[in-house]
Amino acid sequence: MAYTEADLAAWDQAVIDSRGALQISFNGQTVTFASFDDRARQRARIVTSINEAAGTPPYHLAVTRKFT
Repeated sequence: MAYTEADLAAWDQAVIDSRGALQISFNGQTVTFASFDDRARQRARIVTSINEAAGTPPYHLAVTRKFT
């Protein structure tokens, strides 16, 4: 399933509405997660799906500076 920015916003709102619970209602379904890590991984999957649809690479290049 291809997710949209609206889906991501709805996901974030569902997390806020759940007040930290592991059970979330999203897109007409109620999902119970085993842990907060599982919930975070699902959000990451949504973001990855959005980025893939937009053609955004799935990685970020970090710029670092060496201070002397």
